[in-house]
Amino acid sequence: MANKPRIAFCFSWQARTLDQTYLFFQKNLYDAAKEQWFDYDVFCAVEDDEDVDKVNLLNPTKVEKIKSSDVEKIIYEKYWKNLSENILGNDYFFSPKAWHSQSQDLYSYLQQLYKLWKSIELEKCFRYENNIKYEIVFRLRYDCPFLRKLNFKKIAEDVKKWILICNTSCYKSWLLDCRKDRRKIIDFFFMWNSEEFDLIENIFYQINGGLKWNEIRHKRILHFINCVENFIIKFNRNVLWFRLIPVLPITLIWNLFYKKLTPEMIYYCYFINKGLTVHIENFSFFFLKRELKDCVFKVEESNIYEIDKC
Repeated sequence: MANKPRIAFCFSWQARTLDQTYLFFQKNLYDAAKEQWFDYDVFCAVEDDEDVDKVNLLNPTKVEKIKSSDVEKIIYEKYWKNLSENILGNDYFFSPKAWHSQSQDLYSYLQQLYKLWKSIELEKCFRYENNIKYEIVFRLRYDCPFLRKLNFKKIAEDVKKWILICNTSCYKSWLLDCRKDRRKIIDFFFMWNSEEFDLIENIFYQINGGLKWNEIRHKRILHFINCVENFIIKFNRNVLWFRLIPVLPITLIWNLFYKKLTPEMIYYCYFINKGLTVHIENFSFFFLKRELKDCVFKVEESNIYEIDKC
């Protein structure tokens, strides 16, 4: 047993639908790992609510229960004031104007990142205490299981190369294709090795690494667009009292340079800034956030990291 390669499954967020998804984790992760001669441990950072005990269905190695109200205090006291005061600089990929409308979204993202960080911290502490090594570390959600068994040997082979494996969305456009740093990923699950996961562990306290952009050459263009847009808005409001001059064309031009603030873009920019190679594959999974009627299935052709049919 001690000679088996090991996998760490790190779950985070809310467990409200876990009673409907855990059998998929059992079959496509746990059973598949044993069949391929891997051992594994399960780490759960979970919202401390009425569904918290559902994590026991996963037979976790370590569990940490977290209240969002406690995380709110941490975000506000240690992070929010400094972030909101410095976010308006030109080094970030969304505009000062957009900040005010997107700040609440970022607050929610920080909640997610904190729980992700705690699940990785459980893995890291357990690894050091027991002097073990994980060939693969997974970031997982309770409401998003795989539909096929995974090829852990192939995954372990690739993540050794400082490659991070994640899923891509079905969304395609010429803009996303021509802008490599805008490639759309889904943040439901990621796969690393242990050393890389230590890098990712600090994402909650190093959120600026996910907010900063690399296209500083567009600053002057963006400043000009910002001035034009603000002028049109003020002219419509203060002079004409109605929206005679449309802002939409300016907004479309704006979007060529600014990225929409999403968890996926925060993750992606952070990974790139940390020097990781992001490998995107089409995995088959389903997403069950609340009820069966809201369930989203994504079934793809089997990729190199999957070993059987749905």
